[in-house]
Amino acid sequence: MTTIRLRVFAFLLLLPLGLTLLPTLQLYRVHVSRDEQRELTLRAQQAQESLHSEGVAAAPRAEGRLTRDTEKLQELVTGSERLAEREVLAWLGLGVTLAAFVVGCRLLLRIRRDSRRAQASFETLLATLGPGWRAVSRGVLLHVALMFGAMVAMGLYEVSWSWSHFASVGWVPLVFLLPLWGAIIATCRLMLRSARSLGQLPPLSLELLGRVLPADVAPGLWRWVRQIAERVGAPMPDHVVVGLSQGFFVTSAPVCMLPRRQELSGRTLYLPLTFLSVLSRDEAASIVGHELGHFAMQDTERGVQLSVTHRRMQQGIERLAAQEEEAPSLFNLPALWTSIVFLEQLDRAYFHFSREHELRADAIGARVEGPEACAAALLRVTALAEHVDRALEASQLAGVNAVDALVEALQVHPIELPEEILDRTLAHPIDTHPPTRVRIEALSVPLDAVLLQRAVRRPSASDTSWFQSLLDSPSSAV
Repeated sequence: MTTIRLRVFAFLLLLPLGLTLLPTLQLYRVHVSRDEQRELTLRAQQAQESLHSEGVAAAPRAEGRLTRDTEKLQELVTGSERLAEREVLAWLGLGVTLAAFVVGCRLLLRIRRDSRRAQASFETLLATLGPGWRAVSRGVLLHVALMFGAMVAMGLYEVSWSWSHFASVGWVPLVFLLPLWGAIIATCRLMLRSARSLGQLPPLSLELLGRVLPADVAPGLWRWVRQIAERVGAPMPDHVVVGLSQGFFVTSAPVCMLPRRQELSGRTLYLPLTFLSVLSRDEAASIVGHELGHFAMQDTERGVQLSVTHRRMQQGIERLAAQEEEAPSLFNLPALWTSIVFLEQLDRAYFHFSREHELRADAIGARVEGPEACAAALLRVTALAEHVDRALEASQLAGVNAVDALVEALQVHPIELPEEILDRTLAHPIDTHPPTRVRIEALSVPLDAVLLQRAVRRPSASDTSWFQSLLDSPSSAV
């Protein structure tokens, strides 16, 4: 990240400072031309006076000197017909380049200020993240546009000089300015590419492979979810989805269900059949209580909004990175670098508040079956994550049922819970979770042998059948 910061610093500050050298040189050339013109005018006047005062003997020599100076002055005047125009272009190039430097300074200060403000409170972070991204995007576009304008002014200066001196030098000087014309074209491409890549955040695309289970299709499941919602004081989800490839989560973001591309809006609860086939009923209830707890918290909608905004920014950066991978180009990089630095600066505050919400949701989930069941569920899901991944991989490669493959594998291979697993976070398609160890400590549950043994047990017949009974029996008891 330090390397990227240095690149952003060089792009926003050092590059415009370097560009000030050319318009400064152009201003110097204007001043030299004017000084030479004044000097030749003075010498012509002196030669004229000498011609009148030195007499006939000195006349041939004075006339020769006067003729030479007059011819040179005439040539200089002819070549300086647009001197005022070139001076304006030089000052314009210098001023616009310095303006780009100022914009770069303001961009860096904006990122730093937003980062500090975002750490003050959750409300400040929520108010900063989206508008800050848009402000930085506009700033980058303005910075590139200013550099483009400055280089156009520098190029027009040289065109004007060549036009004025065409009789003596022709268009030869423009040939030596090909790097400048290349830079103008490159900056134009950079401006157009940045305009397409930055600005409005891309719409969040949350695609899930699974099946929507309405209340009339799975009334037993909905009664179970409703009872948990009543225990934690949470609103009911609008949709319950079962699938294989994700963990437990809730979202208020739009969801596209694959393969039918069914669009879902509102609150969605996602339940993974893989984990549900090897968790006990009270463990699963604790996790669902945790997820519904996100809806129960007063700031849940704002938290979901924050997570969605953060994910959209990540998708924007991923889109820029994909463009760079597909068609490597220097014109993709400044926007990508600046976006990464902006998000990295605000990530500390985002992760802090996101993890804080997760711990609060854990406390709500603990109301369902108690803190011990909640802690055991956290440990067991963490320990099962690798086994679930292997079962899904086997399902894709061999075409076997992932749930059956998972249950059979856990009957043969013991579940392990190494120390380092406790410091991992659980996968979530939008949000970020604290390490499992931190979450268990927050529940005030001792991480003892009893809890560990419960987390690594082989699935029992009850573990593998209770959820299916909810789906199979419309009148199943809650």
